[in-house]
Amino acid sequence: MFHPHISKRTGYIAGSIALALFAAYALFRLLPPSSRQIEEAAARIEQQSYYQLEVNGRPAVYFANHAGSVFSGGATNKDSIRTRQTDLAGYWINRYRLVPSSFGRIVAQWKNRPSTVVNMNNRQLHQLVLREFIRTDHQLAGLQTQYNELSYYLRVHSIQDYGYIKIADRHAAISHQMDSLRKIMHALHDIPHDARLRVRQMNRYTVVLHKSGKRIACNRLETDSHGFILLQTASRITPLNVHTRLVRSDAEQSLIKAKIIKPKPVFLPKNAIIDSTGYYTGETRNGKPHGYGQHYGYNGSYYDGHWADGQRDGFGFFIAPYAYLQVGEWRKGVYKGERLTYNADRIYGIDLSKHQHEIKKKIYPIHWNRLRITDLGSQSPKKTKGRVDYPISFAYIKSTEGCTVLNSYYSDDYRAARAHASGWAHTTSFPPPRRELRRQPTSSNAAISARATCHRYSTSSLPTHR
Repeated sequence: MFHPHISKRTGYIAGSIALALFAAYALFRLLPPSSRQIEEAAARIEQQSYYQLEVNGRPAVYFANHAGSVFSGGATNKDSIRTRQTDLAGYWINRYRLVPSSFGRIVAQWKNRPSTVVNMNNRQLHQLVLREFIRTDHQLAGLQTQYNELSYYLRVHSIQDYGYIKIADRHAAISHQMDSLRKIMHALHDIPHDARLRVRQMNRYTVVLHKSGKRIACNRLETDSHGFILLQTASRITPLNVHTRLVRSDAEQSLIKAKIIKPKPVFLPKNAIIDSTGYYTGETRNGKPHGYGQHYGYNGSYYDGHWADGQRDGFGFFIAPYAYLQVGEWRKGVYKGERLTYNADRIYGIDLSKHQHEIKKKIYPIHWNRLRITDLGSQSPKKTKGRVDYPISFAYIKSTEGCTVLNSYYSDDYRAARAHASGWAHTTSFPPPRRELRRQPTSSNAAISARATCHRYSTSSLPTHR
């Protein structure tokens, strides 16, 4: 049997070599990391946070953010909450300097800190809930006005009208928002007056690998007073393609020296253009909205359509709380009118004044039994379907304009239209302002009557045979 024999001299030499290698390795590990090694250890972390309102220890409502004493982005299901996202800078680190001991640890900047709402007492939180209930009710009322406007448009238009699908999509989106707000209001309304309330900030951390783009969930181990947080991958394993020589102090010093710009919360889509009234997403040219895109206003307004050199230009629609829906053509930011597909299924009417009777000093009658629309004019481009030959369904007849312009043909036109119509007639009159009436002598009823007659304005509308 073979027994290897190692002399003392050989053992000393081998031990000396091993000790020298260890000393060299230790010296290597103790050397400050190079700039390249620091760069290789860099990590990008996404922090997603939201606030959780707890009632007697149980989650009730979730909010994306709290700022300016109000919540925003509420939901009753945490899976549907639109979280507040912040990009953080960090570095992979070792627990011990002399040996590889990362175990998935990362030191990162702590930027998205909780709002003061997490420190409110129970009485303050009940007051906050009441204000949030009132604010949500007001927001719901604003959405209701938009919903009504869009519903009316969809009811009186058809899919053949340009932009109808976009209107229908917005109608569905607002309906969904209203459902969410109603759920939030019910949840806030059902909170007992004597309930114990608490608000907590909930966070989710994800590290994104530079080369592969792989996303790995992380847990937060601790925070410190210097503005840093210690994270660790959920599996406690460092990815195979990550190598680091940094320890915690190295990472913190590198983050301080880097002077990284403070990350801002990511609520807006990438490449959004922010202005004083909201933000824009879509096609651009020279840093301005140009082409097709959407503008979201801070007041809840919304525009979807075409742009030119930073202004609404082309087809688009605009809707806002407590405002009328505007669908159609825009020029240099100004709404010009609706773009329709004209066809025989629509309802058409006319307006009449003395100008339809007097043309170049000649007087012409109105042939009520032959009235039809055969031309749509050329002031703006129009889309038609089929032949332009539409029956008249109603008429507006002008009587006066102020106290000076009188339509001498009004009475005859009114009687003729009445005879031709199958329904009713309605005349709109505007009485004089109260201050003008007070100036008249109370004993002179004739003067007051004459003044009121002067303010009769413009319209008699009559439905006619089709």
